[in-house]
Amino acid sequence: MKNIGFQENDRILPGVHLSFDISLMLEINKFIIATAAAVVLSTAVLHAQQSLKYEKSNHLYEQAMDLYQKQKYGSAYRAFDKLTIELSDNQHETYVNAYYYKALCAMNLFNRDADYLLRQFVTDHPESPRVKNAYFQLGRYNYRKRKWSKSVKWFANCDVFDLSKEDYNEYHFKLGYALLQLKKPAEAAEHLRELIGVPSNYYAPANYYYGHIAYEEGNYETALLSFLRLKDDPKFSVVTPYYITQIYYFKGEYDSLISVATPLFNNEKTKRRPEIAHLIGDAWFTKKNYEKAAEYYSFFIDHAETKSRADYYRAARALQLSNNDEKALKLYDKAITLDDTLSQKAAYRMGESYLTTGEKKYSRNAFYKAYEIGIIENISENALFNYAKLSYELDYDPYNKAIDAFIEYLKKYPKALRKEEAYSYLVNIYLSSKNYKSALASLETTKHLDPRLRSAYQQLQYNAGLEAFQNGQYQIAINSLELSQKQPENRELLALSDFWIAESWYRNKRYLTAANKYNEFIFRPGAILLKEFQTAHYNIGYAYFRARDYLSAAKWFRKYLTYDELNPAFNHDALIRTGDCYFITKNYLLAEEYYQRAASMEGREQDYALYQLATTQGVLKKKDLKASNLEKLLRDYPNSTYAMGAEYELGQTYMNQGEDNKALKSFNKIIGIEESSEFRKNSLLNIGLIYYNRNENSKALASFEQVVQENPSFRDSREALNRIEDIYRESGDIEGYERYIKTLGFMNVSDAALDSLTYESAELHYMSENCDKSIVAFESYLKKFQTPIFASRAHFYLAECLYNKGDQKKALNNYEYILEKKAGDIAIVEASLRRAAELNYKLNNYALAKQQFEQIVKSAKNNEELEDALWFGLRSAYKVSDYQFIIANYRKYIEAEFGNEQRTIEVEFMAAKSAEKLNKKHRAIALYTSINGRTQSEKSAISLYRISSILYEDKRIDTAEVVIFQLVNHTPTYDKWLAKGLILLSDIYVLREDYFQARATLESIVKNYQGSDEILEEARNKLNMLNELETMSSAPILDSNQVDEIEFDSKYDELFEEEEPIEEEIPGMK
Repeated sequence: MKNIGFQENDRILPGVHLSFDISLMLEINKFIIATAAAVVLSTAVLHAQQSLKYEKSNHLYEQAMDLYQKQKYGSAYRAFDKLTIELSDNQHETYVNAYYYKALCAMNLFNRDADYLLRQFVTDHPESPRVKNAYFQLGRYNYRKRKWSKSVKWFANCDVFDLSKEDYNEYHFKLGYALLQLKKPAEAAEHLRELIGVPSNYYAPANYYYGHIAYEEGNYETALLSFLRLKDDPKFSVVTPYYITQIYYFKGEYDSLISVATPLFNNEKTKRRPEIAHLIGDAWFTKKNYEKAAEYYSFFIDHAETKSRADYYRAARALQLSNNDEKALKLYDKAITLDDTLSQKAAYRMGESYLTTGEKKYSRNAFYKAYEIGIIENISENALFNYAKLSYELDYDPYNKAIDAFIEYLKKYPKALRKEEAYSYLVNIYLSSKNYKSALASLETTKHLDPRLRSAYQQLQYNAGLEAFQNGQYQIAINSLELSQKQPENRELLALSDFWIAESWYRNKRYLTAANKYNEFIFRPGAILLKEFQTAHYNIGYAYFRARDYLSAAKWFRKYLTYDELNPAFNHDALIRTGDCYFITKNYLLAEEYYQRAASMEGREQDYALYQLATTQGVLKKKDLKASNLEKLLRDYPNSTYAMGAEYELGQTYMNQGEDNKALKSFNKIIGIEESSEFRKNSLLNIGLIYYNRNENSKALASFEQVVQENPSFRDSREALNRIEDIYRESGDIEGYERYIKTLGFMNVSDAALDSLTYESAELHYMSENCDKSIVAFESYLKKFQTPIFASRAHFYLAECLYNKGDQKKALNNYEYILEKKAGDIAIVEASLRRAAELNYKLNNYALAKQQFEQIVKSAKNNEELEDALWFGLRSAYKVSDYQFIIANYRKYIEAEFGNEQRTIEVEFMAAKSAEKLNKKHRAIALYTSINGRTQSEKSAISLYRISSILYEDKRIDTAEVVIFQLVNHTPTYDKWLAKGLILLSDIYVLREDYFQARATLESIVKNYQGSDEILEEARNKLNMLNELETMSSAPILDSNQVDEIEFDSKYDELFEEEEPIEEEIPGMK
């Protein structure tokens, strides 16, 4: 039978070829052989009876015939054989008959010599009347042996008119069957035709095989008559309904098909139920009863061993038309493996079903696939528009394929009725594009086509500029923003471009250039209506502040402060910076005013405002106010980095006011907290002075000696040594002073004058900023004296010169000498620690740098110093993979709220990566989520990818998919992370066995990604694996044209959203 498929309409055409069970055929053959055997027996008996009439006298012959008639062929064979031996005349009739029956016995015993004996009989006794019957017997014998050619040869020698009725029927059937086996159906049919209307043992099989031949030749009416004759036959009624079903199918008699095939299908013992279900499904489909059709098709799909792509399509279409789109989608997917018309139609139908289920993301991919195949033009056109609409509605088009498609459409059909609609969509898609680079490359060649495209070009260049700015690529940002200004279609964007160009110059530390650009923005028409207008004044103030033009800075900060509804953080900061400007320019009264205003309102640097206010009031001799504000700072901000400075200043204030006990309390508090700092040294000195002025010399001496002990260098302890000398001299104990001096390793009285002279000469070069001479002089000084009095300061100045000259390693050696000896002025030690940490970081000595930054954190004097120490300490830890340290310390930076958003994001990113490395997945996701909420930079894209990866690893693929689509829709687009996200998305689809979506996703990467070869190779490998997987699970492919014609149904239009004009939000300063 032939394979049949669909034609090009929704009418379903012939279905599945029915192969027949070999076991059933064997049963039929057994029946035929048994019938033939019975006929043989009856004929042999007849011949034997005739022979006995002639040989009654021959007792042995009678015995042999008796045995033969009783079908005791073995005994009969031996008797006949004995008789042929005893008879000497081989032409004697009894001999001839005995030989003949001996051959028949051999045949019935399946002896190997049966064929030989019969042929020998024909050769030796050609005149015997039994020869014609021998031909018949040889035909039967070879038939039984399935030697079809020999059977036909011997039957051909028979004279049918000499055959009995029974032998006649047997002759025609077996000759017909043998010819059929020799693939001569026409000749076979001539013999079988003799039996189809005559009752006999061969009536049923003859009708079956005759009907089969007619069926194969397409004579369905003839075949149907034969098969209907067998509908009640116990043997053939099992088989004929298959043929009858197919014949009704070919004739289009679907009601008759259903009536015959349904009972057959309902019988669970039916061996070809899937194929029968397929035919019934086709019938119901043609009758437009799609629910019934879907029921039977589904059974076929679930139970058939092999399915074709057309089978999947047909079943999917029935499910779709019976409103079971979710099941239909799974089957449509299996029909799409080649780029042919079947795949194009299946992809389009899949797009419709995804629309119905509300899965517009998937629908978009399906419509694009249908468009991309591009064989049937009207499908391609409609699929293209549906794809474009969905790309616009979903704000989803990672590789700008909709843009390419519309440009192609406009070029191919410049006079098309939908031209304006195409332009409208094209502009909207450009404006909603996340991949600015690709969109701009396209617009460079198309912006001349329509004014709306020039406006889109301006917007996209502006967006690209902001993208570069967010990624710290400030020169690229300037270039893009300037290109945006060359298409001045939108005056608001023109002004905003000035603002962000100014911001970029500021970040590049071109402060005066930035200030000028901010000024251009301010005076742009319409700029006053923008929220950035006020911010520009604030930023100009900072630009002049960084350029050290403090009077201009104060002027712009004050302008900013005149506006209403200011950003509270900016307002507070502007007040402080205005105070700083006036403090630096020594206009202390105005400085006090602005510090006072800042201190009276909440803000991130309120402790700094109080500290500076107190300092300014100290300069203005407002000692009570100074003390009051210092006390407030210590009370309200006990953990402030300015706390120790405030405590010391408060102690100084009390000391100057003669309130020695309060002063001692403050100084002793510092000593109790600070292990080594300038505040500690000066507090010890002040305690000594208070006791010295009180004539409590023993306490004073102990305090001064502690200063010398903790600062073992002449320069750093000179003031304490002078006071010690005064106390010993006033007490008259000069010898005691000399003994004390001898205990100091850094004091050599005899060399002191020369040491001082040599050092001061070198220091003079340093103070004159002559580093070349300073380096030579300090190195000479350090070599000249065994224990230089000014060793620590000489090493520090030498290190500073080497640092400025770029000799980092030598500079580091000198800084580390100071740190190792812990000698010298505390300020020098702390400065050396900061420099050493910086250089170790730059020289990749991250482990040591981390330790030194940790020390700086403990001794930091202000927020800027603390921020840098925390920041570089965390970065150093990240460089050496100390993830535990990062997790333990990153919050210190976050909670300090330094206001550096870029660093805050980086800290959270390092913490997120560390948490992931430590398998703290929940914390990692929380941190990555925080990063995504803080920025649109590449860190945001990476964070979304890492979140989706963690969710995927945890088998939370639905949530992972949601996050990946956030990544796909990320503005701006980061090609690397977009591609990696799409690869992960394809893995999710594979897990769901949604191979269509997986393939579409991987193909989009392979065709469009222009980044690293590694990512492209990964996508190609996964695509190849997917193709292999589909090939392993796919069935033989039928003609792709055997499917329905696509009719575009308006019912799907309502599933698209109404088009609304774009309201582009202009990004501003956060």
